[in-house]
Amino acid sequence: MKSYLSPYLSQTDEQVLNGLETSSAGITATEAITRNQLHGLNTIQVNRNGPWLILWRQMTGNPLILILAVATTVSYFLGQHISAYYIFGMILVSIFLGFWNEYAAERTVQDLLKRVSLSAVVIRGGEKIEVPVTHLTPGDMVLLAPGTIVPADLRLLEVGNLELDQSTLTGESKTVFKTASAVTKQPAGLGDFANIAFMSTVATSGWGRGVVVGIGQGTEFGKIAKTASFIKPETEFQRGLRGFGNLIIKVIIVLTVAIFSVNALLGHPILDSLLFALAIAVGLTPELLPIIVTISLSHGAGKLAKKHVIAKQLISIENLGNMDILCTDKTGTLTEGTIQVIEAVDAHGNPDPELFKYSIAANSAVHHHKVLGNAIDVALWNHAHTSKITLPDDFSKIIEQPFDYDRQAMFAVAEYDGKRRLIAKGSPEAILASCTITPALAKTAHERFVALSQQGLRVIEIGRASCRERV
Repeated sequence: MKSYLSPYLSQTDEQVLNGLETSSAGITATEAITRNQLHGLNTIQVNRNGPWLILWRQMTGNPLILILAVATTVSYFLGQHISAYYIFGMILVSIFLGFWNEYAAERTVQDLLKRVSLSAVVIRGGEKIEVPVTHLTPGDMVLLAPGTIVPADLRLLEVGNLELDQSTLTGESKTVFKTASAVTKQPAGLGDFANIAFMSTVATSGWGRGVVVGIGQGTEFGKIAKTASFIKPETEFQRGLRGFGNLIIKVIIVLTVAIFSVNALLGHPILDSLLFALAIAVGLTPELLPIIVTISLSHGAGKLAKKHVIAKQLISIENLGNMDILCTDKTGTLTEGTIQVIEAVDAHGNPDPELFKYSIAANSAVHHHKVLGNAIDVALWNHAHTSKITLPDDFSKIIEQPFDYDRQAMFAVAEYDGKRRLIAKGSPEAILASCTITPALAKTAHERFVALSQQGLRVIEIGRASCRERV
């Protein structure tokens, strides 16, 4: 896969820093200001609809409004001033309702965005400081910790069991382990950029340090956001309104010409025939239809607002109402994108609740206001809290080695019930290779793993053994 990030994959740390004219101490504050002026702010440009654009769309987007405008003009010049004022009032009410709903929705979205003020921890001039994300620039040294949203495209220089959730970029809910080593293999997709932390992804566990190589619209996330800002296609409802408007225009034109022709052939004065035909045309115009459509859609927007849903365009209400089935192809888009524990079974498939205790005994998740860490470790702890699974009162963790990407497992030594135990948790292949069990039991365990995987389940395996204190 070709990307502007490809050259950074195979470069050494020194080559990356030299190319960006920075160092492990980061750039200085003065240099940061200079680079901000050169490269711009670290922001994603979005299409914003101003009040004049919204008003123009309300005036020209509905063909019925245009028909009424013509009918109003004709009525006024025919001397039917009261009728013209009446139709003009209908037009103003319809335009105002549509404008007010869309403008209020646009303002609400902008107010919500203004309340979100993100910052990043960086090293500048050898000092660790916190700066607004928008002020990041190429060459900045950024620090990552669990829960951090990656603020720009980073080339990782140092990691410690760093695991990122890239679902916002790739759609895959499975977290990805990152490395700081140079990558020589050509990546097939964004998920294979092992030493790159992409903008908008989230650090779920571990820590990292990386240098900014891309900001704003130049990032992979920025490019996706740019391509997503396309002109929206005409909806079925809009096509229906346009078709109905065209039908009315054709009917009015045909009847006007026919009535004028018949009256003229019957010997009526030409001017009287023309005025009569135009009066018929005005009478055929559905003055109330635009306002009825606008009020109905506004009512739907109001009901959605009570459920905390913002409808930025009234026309989308009709599309939502016509939807029977919504399909999505990636976990983590409309779904929560979180892992949940289903069951704990032994090699023979029998329930083994004791495995839950081992799973939280060998667990590197961190407890703050919420559980943070590896997605699987977090899921195990959340299940333990929900199921009220607790460790023995005399439980004591002697040592723990966090999940190692190369070994595909983590290890812990814990003591409880007067015994010291070694607990290993990780991929079934890695754990089975580390266990001293009979070939028959190993085969049974592998078959159980294959059967569960075929059901679409992610499987982790836990091994345990008694150990003695080393003197």
